[in-house]
Amino acid sequence: MGSVALWQRMVKPGCGGRNVVATRGKNSISVCPGLPQSVKFSAIAVSAGHFVGLDQDGGVWCLGSNSRGQCAVDPAIQGVLGVATRVFFGKKGLYVREPRGVSVAVGDNHTMVLDDNGEVWSWGDDTLLQLGHGDTR
Repeated sequence: MGSVALWQRMVKPGCGGRNVVATRGKNSISVCPGLPQSVKFSAIAVSAGHFVGLDQDGGVWCLGSNSRGQCAVDPAIQGVLGVATRVFFGKKGLYVREPRGVSVAVGDNHTMVLDDNGEVWSWGDDTLLQLGHGDTR
């Protein structure tokens, strides 16, 4: 388990807006606000535009592009998450506790999480049925 340093090509502000702590050429290393210092990741997955981290307690964190809902937020509300955001998933009212993530995977515009009950949760772009449930939840 450990911390994660994120960097990006600064074509447009993304992770952390303009909180650049180091610069080299066209790439920069950013400090991402919103992620508590106590969070340690057991797994990460990244696409060209978004990051998903699985913390030591099974919590799921997302940031970056949310243009297709890949960070579990309605893209009409927020197209880019510049702040690390904890994702709460599961069927409301059906669980005594929220499922804990054990594995994460991403595509260009979608995210998948395997929970500790063996269920797969997915959200984001489903135009090619990549989520496995026929809609764009």
